[in-house]
Amino acid sequence: MKMFLTVSIVTIASIAATAIGQPKPEASEYLKTKGGGAVTDTADQTGRMYLGLVLQWVKQPPTGAMVVAEFENTENGAAPYLVEQPVNVAEATLTLRSPLYPCVLNNSHYNVTVKVFSDAAKTQQIGTHEQQIQFALPKRQLKTLKLRECGA
Repeated sequence: MKMFLTVSIVTIASIAATAIGQPKPEASEYLKTKGGGAVTDTADQTGRMYLGLVLQWVKQPPTGAMVVAEFENTENGAAPYLVEQPVNVAEATLTLRSPLYPCVLNNSHYNVTVKVFSDAAKTQQIGTHEQQIQFALPKRQLKTLKLRECGA
């Protein structure tokens, strides 16, 4: 039995912004973007993608800190996808992944906001990091990957 897994890295934010309109890696008080992009996994023929973001700590958060990532929601801009993750202070990097997107906005930038809180109860926000991730594919590749465009 043959199984094919296709993984498509659409944009890597850590690459120098040489393409027109490609977002540059951002830095904030606590975090610096090391890489990111849109990934499609067609092994299950879902035709969906997710966004990933790799960040480096430039200022160590307190023990017990929590991050909340807000990934732009393509179907309802007023309700971003939220991903909460406790901070492991022993780790130099933080990797975040959005839920699967049911549709994509081709040739656009997705906004990601990462909020750093001092504790797991999220009583005090101590930092914010913003990054855009570009998604751009030729139409024929969208069809091959079975990705549905929002509003289409």
